[in-house]
Amino acid sequence: MRNQVIVMIFLGVLSTPFVQAQTSASVLCESPYQRICDDNKQALKDRKDHIDLIKAEIADEAKPLAQAEIAKLPPLHGIGPVRWLGQIKRWFEEEKIRNRFIIEAAGRRLGPLESQAVNQESVTTIKKYLKAAVESSKFDRYVKDNFKGIIEGVTVGNFMDYAERAGLKDGLLAQLFQASCGMDGLVDNAFATESQGQDYVLICPGWQISMQIDKQATEKKTFNTIVQVLSHELSHHIDPSKFGDNYKDFIACIASNHGNALKADMITKLHCNITPQECNAAKAQKHSGEIVADTWAVEAMTKYMHDNALLLQEKEQTIEETFVRLCGSGDEGIHPDDHFRLEHILMNNPEVRAQLECKSAPSSRGAYCGY
Repeated sequence: MRNQVIVMIFLGVLSTPFVQAQTSASVLCESPYQRICDDNKQALKDRKDHIDLIKAEIADEAKPLAQAEIAKLPPLHGIGPVRWLGQIKRWFEEEKIRNRFIIEAAGRRLGPLESQAVNQESVTTIKKYLKAAVESSKFDRYVKDNFKGIIEGVTVGNFMDYAERAGLKDGLLAQLFQASCGMDGLVDNAFATESQGQDYVLICPGWQISMQIDKQATEKKTFNTIVQVLSHELSHHIDPSKFGDNYKDFIACIASNHGNALKADMITKLHCNITPQECNAAKAQKHSGEIVADTWAVEAMTKYMHDNALLLQEKEQTIEETFVRLCGSGDEGIHPDDHFRLEHILMNNPEVRAQLECKSAPSSRGAYCGY
């Protein structure tokens, strides 16, 4: 997503494993929503309840400490615009204080937040697979080199790092109002943005906390739960918002083959009063940033699975652990819903289907659109 869009992150799995494969890979191939979401519904609920409990305990510990610190801030002065600006700055300072104490409380409870989810080794590895996906695309050499250079240059960091870098510059306040980590820092959120001309992916404390709930998670399992999210957010720096001309054919393919499966927001619906073709084209354009980022993320995951020579059952497990976070997501006119993302993007990808030894994708999913 871009600065204006919140991607709610529901990551990872409970220490209680997800439903183990009891049938062949055909269920995942032909009914990915059933296999990834329906079969794991109780595990997802249990995990959410567990995360909510841990977050509430962390918030209870951090709140009085933050309030005491906030009470030390100087009083506001002035009237009219002067006071209004002071209130905005105060809001920003209070959010920084709340986030800091949340991070500290979470660190005491779960260990340093950067130790698992957003460490430099994981970021470097994910960038490697995403750049490999770009290299194997059909784009020309100039575009490939440009995209890979952009990916390499993106900084992935936490709220406090971003806040210190940006200060009150670069439209930070406007971004935080629209794509915030929350006043207490506990929103499960990650988003692509910029800071002082630097491409950035901001990881909120709430997302990092949810990543470290499962103390028994193996390194591989932890990586599986972040590879899609970080690949997706990194990809927003090479999406149609900046490089629309490079994706014209791709967006046209989505409109022609998958437009009917997308929903229209209030503005896009105006096009739907003209012709079905224009309606689908408008919907595809509005969803293009998220679909492009999802598509790159799937391509990166195929590179990861291929590079690690995973067995068939390991590939199935990797896909489940990677994409189960999408379950429950709806289509508000910008993000496709979970059915679309699992069926039209993930399990329509020829390389994913080949690695899972699937038969041809059902014709109901439409032609695959790739790069």
